[in-house]
Amino acid sequence: MGIRLISKEERLSCKIEGVTFFYRRPLPTEIQEITDKHTSRGNTDSEAVGNEIMQRCILGWEGPITMGDGKDAEFHPDRLTFLPPKVQMGLAGVITENVDGKHTNVDPI
Repeated sequence: MGIRLISKEERLSCKIEGVTFFYRRPLPTEIQEITDKHTSRGNTDSEAVGNEIMQRCILGWEGPITMGDGKDAEFHPDRLTFLPPKVQMGLAGVITENVDGKHTNVDPI
């Protein structure tokens, strides 16, 4: 398989901690736009950049994610910031490193 072009309509999946996350890869122009938005006087807020990229690129989840009270948590982009850091780092890695459309933990849908 060669290089797979990035599309805003793509829908890929990966499993982290038993949960399937659905995502798309960001276009290079999106990364630049988000980085510029969160850069002031030459300082980039990396956490804000990462959060916005995740909110734009994570499309949903399927599996055992629960709220503090034990009830199932439905997907909403704002809830991504409440995922454990290990999961956030895994998602960030999958989104940014999956440049060819395949990854060891990723199954295209």
